[in-house]
Amino acid sequence: MMFSTPIALSLSLLQGCVPPEVGINDTRIVGTIQIPPETWEEASNGTNGIPSGGEALEPLFVGYRIITGTLDGFGVDEGGQVTSDADQDHYALVSQVARNVDAPDGQFSIEVTLDDPATMARLRIYNLDVTLGPQNIPTEEYSGDFLGTTSISLDLEADINYAIGIDGLEGTAETAYTMVMLGQHPDNENILVGAYTEDDPSDRGHLVAGTNAKPFELKDGYVYEAWYEMLFVRIYEVFDTADDILDENVKSGFIYAGNWPVLNNSLPAGTWHSGSPIPIDFTKTGDSELHGTPPYEDTGLDPDDPSVPLIRDVPTYPTIQVADPVMIDDFAPVVIGFDVYEIEPNDTDVADYFEEKDLAQDLGTLSGPGFVDIVSGAIIYDDEYQGWSGENETFKFQVPVSSAINFTMSWGSSGTDLDILMLDSEGNIVDYGYYGFPEVPVYGTSVLYEPDQDYYIAILLWSTSDPLGTSYPWELTLEQLAP
Repeated sequence: MMFSTPIALSLSLLQGCVPPEVGINDTRIVGTIQIPPETWEEASNGTNGIPSGGEALEPLFVGYRIITGTLDGFGVDEGGQVTSDADQDHYALVSQVARNVDAPDGQFSIEVTLDDPATMARLRIYNLDVTLGPQNIPTEEYSGDFLGTTSISLDLEADINYAIGIDGLEGTAETAYTMVMLGQHPDNENILVGAYTEDDPSDRGHLVAGTNAKPFELKDGYVYEAWYEMLFVRIYEVFDTADDILDENVKSGFIYAGNWPVLNNSLPAGTWHSGSPIPIDFTKTGDSELHGTPPYEDTGLDPDDPSVPLIRDVPTYPTIQVADPVMIDDFAPVVIGFDVYEIEPNDTDVADYFEEKDLAQDLGTLSGPGFVDIVSGAIIYDDEYQGWSGENETFKFQVPVSSAINFTMSWGSSGTDLDILMLDSEGNIVDYGYYGFPEVPVYGTSVLYEPDQDYYIAILLWSTSDPLGTSYPWELTLEQLAP
């Protein structure tokens, strides 16, 4: 029996779930997929006034993100001079192709609309990973003034920390604004759909049908929508025998969709998928008005119409129409590998002279791709070191496989700047985080860490407005990315 290429590839993946199929029953399943926009409301006008202190957003992957906020009013005298500072709002995020070491660069689009069309504002986009001068000032990728509304598109590098900033330039009254951001278009992803026997996202059970999504279209409200079509596998051959078995036990299941590497049961950390599966009754009688169409029959119908099947090289099939769309709206949670607290003394001069590195606390080997390892502790402001004004918490580690590492840092004092250095065994800096408080969501570049080598993490207190002897609890997360 012949299949179109996407269906054949998808169904070949069933071999890991049931014995190889040799026949298909007479049920065709069609339905729709939707990707709703993510919404974000500005939390405050007081804590996001600088690029490195922008509100930390999750990485922008696929589809739209809508941000609403308010720019405070500011004074202007009779000569048109500003008499008080304008409000500035910044948002920090990782480029939309994060978590992929070999990811290509991608396009980023943003549209900003002010509720008061007579107000002028300025939009800026910063690259936080390329900084200038001793104060590590972020570089500007874009800066432009606009009146009422603006729309731009930029090519962004992969796996880079960016900040988007907006501030008012003219007007005396506060004004609300809406930012609409677009990361990757869903057609640039491999969006897969599968019918499974279980409703647990972490273990979906047997795959009984699978396919690729049709091209996505943009609907009202910044919702992307596509449709899918697949055939339910019921007959398979028992291993080491010539018997064909009809699996009568599979009478119901659940539909998932997402950007899985394959149509399998696992959900690696960060996998983008449908959080709520759609139930389906496989015993339902197919609708006679939605039959599949053999290739030699000219229907005159639009090939993009869901009633026109992709499967054209098979006899007519009755079709089950899945009424509810499957919503791709969730990310698989990370799994914690280890969670350790620092053991003193681990204070070295690793950042300046790479001396006494044997004092570094040995974390051993990281847990590997798919896990997040957590290290926590407390750093004290003592002003004894050159360059940094406190103790240097230092850790040694190895990696089990060649991989990049995303790392985040958090602590509880907005008046304190902690920095992170990642070093090789010779003291060369291979990765770093230098951005003040609060830290951007994810550090890390496409630097590959290799097994059988020692690496070092140095946590350093750069500056603070607090008194000597102040202790600052901190937490560091390390996530290896699959090679």
